[in-house]
Amino acid sequence: MTRTLQPSGKRPGTTRRDDPIYTATTSATDSTTTCHDAESDAATVRSLVRIRELGPGDSDVADAVFAGLSPHSRYLRFQFPVTELSATTRRSLIAVDGRTHIALAAFTQDRPIGIVRIIDLGDRRGELAVEVVDRGQGCGVGT
Repeated sequence: MTRTLQPSGKRPGTTRRDDPIYTATTSATDSTTTCHDAESDAATVRSLVRIRELGPGDSDVADAVFAGLSPHSRYLRFQFPVTELSATTRRSLIAVDGRTHIALAAFTQDRPIGIVRIIDLGDRRGELAVEVVDRGQGCGVGT
């Protein structure tokens, strides 16, 4: 059985979810703290993360996450040395329809720190891609 993310009571692919999914309550920890700091751990970072579905107008989110990736992380994500997102690549990354291409973004303090996308390739196959900005890697954001 195939499942798609969808807002309650709506047909798949008709709208994107505008209300965020909160993974936990927000604490007073400074948003610049990462799990790589001595006083922070993965549980603290995860408690600050909020997730929402991306829509076609969220190119700024894709740009911000891309900007937070080091050249090595970009290579691992795109399997090619990419220094900037071309207009074509940017369009394809945000061409979500809520049915065959779904993307969720993780935010801390309203700053995007990661994106996961799932693309239905047909014939019971799919593609999953995860991007987490370098500062957030190893903190449990991708899990």
